[in-house]
Amino acid sequence: MARFRFSLVVLVLVVGGIGLTWGYAYGSELRTDFDSRGTEISLDYTVGTNPTTCATTDTINVPPGTSVTYCYTVTNNTAMTLAMHTLTDSAEGPLFNDMRYALAPGTSFTYSTTTTLLTTTISTAQWDVLIPLTYQIFTDTCTTFPDVSTTGTPLNLSDDGSATVTLPFDFPFYDIETNLIRVNNNGTILLGDALTNVPAENTELPTAAFDHAILPFWDDLDDETGNVYIGTYTYTLAGGIPDSLFAP
Repeated sequence: MARFRFSLVVLVLVVGGIGLTWGYAYGSELRTDFDSRGTEISLDYTVGTNPTTCATTDTINVPPGTSVTYCYTVTNNTAMTLAMHTLTDSAEGPLFNDMRYALAPGTSFTYSTTTTLLTTTISTAQWDVLIPLTYQIFTDTCTTFPDVSTTGTPLNLSDDGSATVTLPFDFPFYDIETNLIRVNNNGTILLGDALTNVPAENTELPTAAFDHAILPFWDDLDDETGNVYIGTYTYTLAGGIPDSLFAP
């Protein structure tokens, strides 16, 4: 999984504590380009005084101490279901983080919050989504197992322990490129400068606990009867050309 951000910056202004102007300042979108999948969302932002019904206006005049309801409506314009969402507001703070909600293509979801306005406020709202990455399944049998237990370096990991390893090259993986991996004793590898330990118990994916992961043998492995090794394995390409493969 990878996290991509779709943002709409909205200006909220309470002038002198007696008036509120609510409207779009500008919109921004920060994401890795997935044009073929149409990864776009839109965010609508309104304000009113009815706590049970979202307003349709973007301007309201209220005296100081009035409770107003902000409504954030996100629309999924992609061809995929968006399952995890994060909404933050610079004035209200984090409203939810990695909330699970299956937002189907072409549908909308509204979140509202009520607050009391006392002074001039400038607010920025941002809606983030976790984009499911595509994957491929290969059923071919691996003909050669790169065993580096006799030539590699043992990491001597504790139960559920991890170690950060620097690769001898940059490794491209979806939207990042890194030479750092986090090897875990539970048969997992995290990529990038991540210090998270992956739990032994398999959890539902996607998860907020980690991303950019390779999970080839995700299980509670026994550190007392085995070890995790890293090393370089030399193999032969078609045509007899030797090449090297780093194998944790």
